[in-house]
Amino acid sequence: MKEDGFAGHGRLEFDTPGWSRGAIFYQIFVDRFFNGGGSNDVKDGEYTYMDVSTRHKEWNDLPESFDVANFHGGDLEGVIRKLDYLESLSVEAIYLNPVFCSPSNHKYDTEDYYHVDPHFGGNEALERLCKEVHRRGMKIILDGVFNHCSDRNPWTGIGEYFRRDEKGEPECWWGNKTLPKLNYDDCGKLVDEVMEIAKFWLREPYRIDGWRLDVAADLGHSEEFNHSFWKRFRNEVKSVNPDALILAEHYGDASAWLKGDEWDSIMNYDGFMEPVSAFLTGMEKHSDALDEDAMGDGERFKRTIERVEAALPRCSVLSAMNELDNHDHSRFLTRTNHVAGRLASLGSEAATEGTNICFLRQAQVLQFTLSGAPTIYYGDEAGVTGFTDPDSRRDYPWGKEDQECLEFCRGIAQIHRSIQTLKTGDMKWLAAQKNLIAYARIPAEGETGARVITIVHTGEDEFDVGIPVEAAGLKDGDTVRGLLYTDCWNYGFRGSEMTVRDGMLIFRVKPHGAYVLADTAQPTRQ
Repeated sequence: MKEDGFAGHGRLEFDTPGWSRGAIFYQIFVDRFFNGGGSNDVKDGEYTYMDVSTRHKEWNDLPESFDVANFHGGDLEGVIRKLDYLESLSVEAIYLNPVFCSPSNHKYDTEDYYHVDPHFGGNEALERLCKEVHRRGMKIILDGVFNHCSDRNPWTGIGEYFRRDEKGEPECWWGNKTLPKLNYDDCGKLVDEVMEIAKFWLREPYRIDGWRLDVAADLGHSEEFNHSFWKRFRNEVKSVNPDALILAEHYGDASAWLKGDEWDSIMNYDGFMEPVSAFLTGMEKHSDALDEDAMGDGERFKRTIERVEAALPRCSVLSAMNELDNHDHSRFLTRTNHVAGRLASLGSEAATEGTNICFLRQAQVLQFTLSGAPTIYYGDEAGVTGFTDPDSRRDYPWGKEDQECLEFCRGIAQIHRSIQTLKTGDMKWLAAQKNLIAYARIPAEGETGARVITIVHTGEDEFDVGIPVEAAGLKDGDTVRGLLYTDCWNYGFRGSEMTVRDGMLIFRVKPHGAYVLADTAQPTRQ
């Protein structure tokens, strides 16, 4: 057993869907992305949820500490209207947070798995969105919340669907009475039902391209049943679409589920979100704590990445969602202010004060050059801030975007999509020390393409550094050209040529700098 519980034991090699390896995903929390009309908005007092009446909020109103019954009007028509925008970001796949009927704004308490919430536009809106996404050559995956459902779900009238305590009350997810946990272990009928739900949305007229599975390792009441459930789930899903992606939310060692007969990949918290946050900001992913020793610890960062990747099949690593943040965690840009706290205790303004955009640019360099599928959480590209849930669910600031932030994200996404090595290439570490890391992505066996070198410097000083590049397959006399640079003052998408001498690239790093170089000229966008 390797440190931190990550096992490097034997595993069955398999293939994840080719389209998912290194794909650029975009995650959308639908209620806060874009309002496509307004006719289907939730009205003030339309119903009561968790003893609170619903409220329709104005766009750009900030989340409140108890925000679950506040609705801002984002819907699936809004997503359709912004597909041109997503294409401008080189997005290849969309991941939607839950869209099925639900009384909450987050919809992780499903009331009806066969119907899209009417406030999002209903089934017809999802059908139109899927068709338009596919027409553009993009993919779309939905959030499958199968561990628990809403206490308003008609299933609550079927006793065998829920395991109950000594008082006859359903067991609930994290003690939340609105989230009764489903009792699959003792109810084959329920298992059959969920399998049919999974296949329903994979078929015409929707033809979704896969599922993101909420708290997947917690489904069921035993480890043995959990694995048997996901084995069947994989068989059922792949029988409809062999190219569908099965991607799980998971913390910790996921190797037991990634042997080729259950999940395809995971949301990469342990191998990306947490180490990137620690290395660049020292902050825990909820902004709950600051670890100053972690900041700039290049060797620790390298060890963590290597440890997690060693435990997983290579195809799962390439398809893993590399997110800087999402709906459950504080925005990365907020973590750059090194303030530990949450909305309820500190207020909204504290999430923006003292943030540093150059740290975000460094993080995006890592996001688009490390192994995995870079996944943009809506608004990160526009400079959105926010403490952890619910503050991380602020509205997309249409017309008020940080234009430099947006330009940088567009540029690095274009580079990633244009260079196959950044999608499927192998990783080679070149340097890892205090305040500095360097690594290369090289063509995988049987592939050709550019060799890409990334250098990240977290210090406050400026100096020349020698980067050994033999491991990248570069030799004396070879040249590389800068594709991108960012530092504490500026950024750009250009660079001069440099020649390898004595197995080294001599490179000048600036304060909080990040650099991407390749042994070919800068590519044009596909």
